[in-house]
Amino acid sequence: MPEIDLQLLETRIADALLKAQVTDCRQILSLSDCFFLKLGNICLNDLEKIRTLASESIQQSELITVNSSLSKSEKWERLTTGCPKLDMVLQGGIPKRGITELTAESGSGKTQFGLQLTITVQLPKTEGGFNGGAVYICTEEKFPSTRLHQLFETFPLVAKRKGKTVDLGKNILIQHISDVDGLKNCIEITLPRVIKAQKDEGKKAIRLVVIDSITAVFRGEYGQSGDIKTRAQHIRSIGYNLHKLSQKHDVAILCINQVNSTMNNRLVPALGLAWSNLVTTRLQITRVPPNRYFRVIFAPDLPTTNVCPYSITKSGVTGKHV
Repeated sequence: MPEIDLQLLETRIADALLKAQVTDCRQILSLSDCFFLKLGNICLNDLEKIRTLASESIQQSELITVNSSLSKSEKWERLTTGCPKLDMVLQGGIPKRGITELTAESGSGKTQFGLQLTITVQLPKTEGGFNGGAVYICTEEKFPSTRLHQLFETFPLVAKRKGKTVDLGKNILIQHISDVDGLKNCIEITLPRVIKAQKDEGKKAIRLVVIDSITAVFRGEYGQSGDIKTRAQHIRSIGYNLHKLSQKHDVAILCINQVNSTMNNRLVPALGLAWSNLVTTRLQITRVPPNRYFRVIFAPDLPTTNVCPYSITKSGVTGKHV
């Protein structure tokens, strides 16, 4: 089904639709006025514009093939984390649709989690993978290749396949980026070209993009203050293009985020509401000594009561018995 083009809508309207995960044109036309008005930032005049745009999009793509219909349903698939307990919390794994954020303080296993997804994405669909490759974007430090090669040897799902010769490293592409313009250029230009090149060359299709971390480029360029308006515009631009990349190229997106400390010493995800409004699924890792907990903060299809204690081992991030 056609998706509404968010770039043609005002920022506040697009943010509200993304937050509610309502971008399918037919769904937009079927929902009541009351539903949209409850979202906030949307009035009746806005609703008329939204429905007009949705109607025009449907008219332009009224006829679709059976294959197109099947490919749309596949966008709701989930990528296994490689751990049954974490998958249970996520009802199958990381969603392919939208932006998934993992937020936590340093030393909590965020990077380890991102690395193990670059392995599971290569698994066949029968084992919870996408049978594809991954792009890992580093914005803080050099790529942790030593940790990744350690996972190649110890990760449970890989260990089970020891009899099969698979070069996992060749399906993971690495990009180092240090500033906002570089990240925007990578998402808007480089990644689409790489995805096309992989397809043209008959290589595994890119099915996962990990950004580690989304925070670093903004902290490096804007600090804790800086030009808030310009920063918010860049954040929205990056968020919109990540959603576009996910929808157009059938790619799961994982953005690792840092945390800020509030005045009452609470830890909250960095980048504020400008970024939060663009996130589809927010996952959080918290430490309550002696335990660590993996939890769902918000998601369109997961209960926020889903929590799992976990540990970080040489075999990756794994859930523990309660």
